[in-house]
Amino acid sequence: MSNNMDGFIKEHPTQLAYLAGAGISVAPPAALPGAAQFITALTEKITDDPTLKAAITDRLFIETVGKRFEGDFLRFEGVLSCIRLTIDPELELLRLYSSCTSPNAYHFFLARQLEQGAILLTTNFDNLLERACHALGIHYTLLATDEELTAFGKNPDAFQHPILKLHGGYDLMNSDGTIWQGA
Repeated sequence: MSNNMDGFIKEHPTQLAYLAGAGISVAPPAALPGAAQFITALTEKITDDPTLKAAITDRLFIETVGKRFEGDFLRFEGVLSCIRLTIDPELELLRLYSSCTSPNAYHFFLARQLEQGAILLTTNFDNLLERACHALGIHYTLLATDEELTAFGKNPDAFQHPILKLHGGYDLMNSDGTIWQGA
């Protein structure tokens, strides 16, 4: 199977799209917290009450026995929405993810795939994919706003080496290395 997949990747790079989640930024040197780590740390800060901590944790993780349906647990996006609506309208706490400037091997692999013609979609708030592209001299088109993502959906061929930031981000990086405040 591995040889077949490796061959397909090499022979058909323009037929591939990669969806990169928080897991790719957990490995060193990036070492950013994944959603579970982030939520656990947040829960620790919210309350000292062990009963309340247990109740929150029970609702947060799908791995909890019996939690199999979407309504049975809180998704990371739902937790962020609650935080945005109550205590942090700009979600400044997510700036943690833009503090890391060291892409890892996964980011560099995906950057090379992008250069070969693949499409990159990411739910990550960090800019490590962009940093990997910049380090390798790979020009890309960053799409982070609703308008940009809609335009891509209507005419994907109009965008060279697209990186689609499905949740937007902070401190986004253009191909030339300039940083701008995210969407």
